[in-house]
Amino acid sequence: MISRELVSQGASILRQIDPETLFARDEGREGWYLDHFEQWRDLYLSADDKNEEILVGVA
Repeated sequence: MISRELVSQGASILRQIDPETLFARDEGREGWYLDHFEQWRDLYLSADDKNEEILVGVA
């Protein structure tokens, strides 16, 4: 469980990061990293906007 407080802190940090600058798309696998980073970033930002926690499961 990622608490609302940690979600908020993570979202605050992630809002400051420009994914395109962090991962250049011109070298193959970096596009994969960018896509996955953006998915996690969107999850944190959405949960923060809704004041929600995130439940993480491992299979």
